[in-house]
Amino acid sequence: MTNISGISKLKFSALIDMGDSGYSPYTSAIPQEAQGAGLVETARGTLGHWIRIRNGHILNYQIVAPTTWNFSPRDAKGQPGAL
Repeated sequence: MTNISGISKLKFSALIDMGDSGYSPYTSAIPQEAQGAGLVETARGTLGHWIRIRNGHILNYQIVAPTTWNFSPRDAKGQPGAL
């Protein structure tokens, strides 16, 4: 991985392979039953993904973006979202 801190946009664009679409097909078998979650801190706040698979099909997939957290209504304790 290339460290891009301090590299100008022009130099950074030279690092990108313009012939590469960035797409790689998913080739592993989809499990019959599974669930997972992923959380990451972004510049605007926490980004969350949740998934449940049943009988080899996606039963539920949910994304909660930073905007959702920041502008959320009051929680169970009466505390408002960040904004």
